[in-house]
Amino acid sequence: MSSISWLDADEAASEQARRLIAATTDSDGGTLDQLGLGAIRDFCSDHLFPGTSTLWSRARYLVLVPWCYQGPDPAGAQRKLRRALTAHREERDRAANRGIIGAQKDVARLPDEVVWNGLALWGIRLAELSRPAAAAARSRPGQEHSAIWHPRLPARPQDFPRRQRIGLEAGEAGFLAELLTDPVVHPRDRHAPGRHASRLPLMLDEDLDPESWDWRTVPASASPVLDQQMRDAACFADLAWSARALYALMVSDRAAVDPDAHSEQLDAAEHRVRSGSTGRALAAWDFDRFAAGVLQERPNARRALDFLRAWRDLVLRTSEPLAQSTEAQERIVVREHRVKRGRTRLTEERPEPVALAHPYDFRAGVARSIVSDIKDARP
Repeated sequence: MSSISWLDADEAASEQARRLIAATTDSDGGTLDQLGLGAIRDFCSDHLFPGTSTLWSRARYLVLVPWCYQGPDPAGAQRKLRRALTAHREERDRAANRGIIGAQKDVARLPDEVVWNGLALWGIRLAELSRPAAAAARSRPGQEHSAIWHPRLPARPQDFPRRQRIGLEAGEAGFLAELLTDPVVHPRDRHAPGRHASRLPLMLDEDLDPESWDWRTVPASASPVLDQQMRDAACFADLAWSARALYALMVSDRAAVDPDAHSEQLDAAEHRVRSGSTGRALAAWDFDRFAAGVLQERPNARRALDFLRAWRDLVLRTSEPLAQSTEAQERIVVREHRVKRGRTRLTEERPEPVALAHPYDFRAGVARSIVSDIKDARP
């Protein structure tokens, strides 16, 4: 059995490990990312919704975690905080208490493990250092602990972490909203340009009702760059969905399980990429421009992009149903082999089935939850 250990000395590596672990469980990727498209998915996610993660969904952690580091024992403070957040949870409060890390089951993971990278991308953590280094900074002679955090971070309550709730206070919401919109930024906040250019600030002025809000809808106030990024992401999501849905159907066939649900997903994905406005958008998509942008930031995605380029050509060039196309199925088999080498489901006699393939949402649901917290509490 393989295992993964946290690498605190390198925060970028730690974040990659978190995403790898999330990829084994998340409905937005995980077992649905058997074709190795995660790097491209994360490229789109990080441009549209930077500083978010599928591992946390409540905005107040952006304030609570720094407060834990303003005391002598950050880990101990977080354990006490978890007890405070989960105390006295009544039936009527379940909706308000959603998203509390560790509330649903006893887990060893502390909030800072999953929020640390987001704190930098939101401009709250201004120092590039690991969690152990930040914890030690308080006792290190000659180093200002306050230099780690944004100077406008709301003051930590004197009785912290007692009597804390997961909902934001008005001042905290105002602080986070300013980080998304204020053109005057701290000189050490190097992530502000990407944050301001993302989808997040525009969401502060949108109706984020989960029944009606759709990340694909391009707001009229979106910049030309963001408009293009959103259209690129939509084309990629649809194209990837058709490949991932065929893969899931092929696995279900070898696993001897009921294929109906997988077949329905493939039919829906295929209809989307081959008809209507979505099909026309995919046909007009400048894939080379998109691929060049991905490779500039994620050079290891070259083979995944090559697969997608060939898959797009197949989808647009042929009309045979993908489930009946020998060429399509061969491409899926070859791609899985290149990604997994000797661990391919499509060569096993009775493989474990995979979950239904759904279109990527690029962490839009998580972003909606976080920005809704800010909107609901903002003065």
